[in-house]
Amino acid sequence: MGTAMHMPRSSSTPRKKSSRGCCGVDWRSVAKHQTYGALLVLLAAAAVTGVSHFFKEPNARPLTAFDPSISYPHALLDTVPMAQAAGLPFAALLVTIVIVEFGAMHGKQSRTMSVQAAIHVFFMALVGFAVVLAVTEATKPVASRFRPDFLARCKGANPVLGAADVGKQLDIYKDCLAANKAEVADGRKSFPSGHSSNTLSTCWFCVLYLVHGLYFRGGACYMGGLWHRAAHSAWWRLLLELAQGLLMLWGCTVLCIAWWIGVSRYTDHRHNIDDILGGFVAALLWMTPTSLIAIGQLTFYHKQMQESEAAEAAAEDEPFACAMQLSGSVQQQQQQQFDEESQASFVAAAAAPPIGTVTSDSFGKDAAARPAGAVAV
Repeated sequence: MGTAMHMPRSSSTPRKKSSRGCCGVDWRSVAKHQTYGALLVLLAAAAVTGVSHFFKEPNARPLTAFDPSISYPHALLDTVPMAQAAGLPFAALLVTIVIVEFGAMHGKQSRTMSVQAAIHVFFMALVGFAVVLAVTEATKPVASRFRPDFLARCKGANPVLGAADVGKQLDIYKDCLAANKAEVADGRKSFPSGHSSNTLSTCWFCVLYLVHGLYFRGGACYMGGLWHRAAHSAWWRLLLELAQGLLMLWGCTVLCIAWWIGVSRYTDHRHNIDDILGGFVAALLWMTPTSLIAIGQLTFYHKQMQESEAAEAAAEDEPFACAMQLSGSVQQQQQQQFDEESQASFVAAAAAPPIGTVTSDSFGKDAAARPAGAVAV
């Protein structure tokens, strides 16, 4: 029988050139599956924030002398500056992205999908943060509420005022002795608390993303897989409970960042309790729908990317499949030709006389050629 012929893939079936770049990531697919329309929201929010913060004068409100609710001491420095209040939640978000995309989902999805999800989640969190910041800054000059340390910002009221002037209406620009009018204007922007709203917005987005990534998007692969293994092993059950406990602890820690910063605004006499609560409510109202939109978009993008990767894999394997089919056809033809030749050789061999056999014709010829009286030996 004939020997089977095998065609090496590298020599006879060249693959389609891959579009994947560094670290095996298809950056073209990553760039394709992003929400660029959110840039309009980001730019609009930045414009509203800039106009409200730098150009909108707080509305005029009556100011009375010796008001105890605005007579708290003024701290020169914040316990948590605005840069740290905004940066800490985003640092926690980055850690959460690493936990979900490059930890829990490792091996459950392609590296391209993990990178795409990381960029999409961070960008949408930034858009939600900008929206909450714009809402907060636009509300402050409209509400025009005095901060608890407003009179201290004024550097004291006019010294001609005495005990008999308690309750007298003051002129902010005439009776305040502070040279820094910008600090006095900022003292009229107490509601809502910007530190509280901006911090909770990112922390809330982070927790919603964490829950979705572990229990909904990756539930069947991660937590669901641990649960099925835990049903047959006490050690896996211990690992499951430990993982859930640590993740719950991390989520609580992220929310505690927002709570701690909100409390610091009260102890620094920058805001009243209801100012802080108003900031929290603003964050929940605006960031919750933003988070749901971001999660829905991520689910849609990943579905499209899975279909695209499956089609790409099929397209890359198609030349190899065709070559294998052609190779099988050639082998079949060669085998058929070999069988036909073998059969013809067998028929020819069967028709030929055995070696050493004397036929009647050869015997007659030999007898005629012998002389008379010769005896055949």
